[in-house]
Amino acid sequence: MKSHVMTRNAAAEIPPVQSLQLFCRTIGISPVTAWRYRRDGLLRTVNIYGRQYVTDEAAQEFKRR
Repeated sequence: MKSHVMTRNAAAEIPPVQSLQLFCRTIGISPVTAWRYRRDGLLRTVNIYGRQYVTDEAAQEFKRR
């Protein structure tokens, strides 16, 4: 039986994410506006099991714009 233990290096490679819904509430935009930003390439998201999430890196990039 193999043990699946996550090492510090593996944990550091996984970027923290927040839901797109939470991101919208935090910065004060509507879901439709977020959809337009995603469509136009201004906001990058990742799909995890059918839901959209924003990585911290993508959020920082969005805020720099």
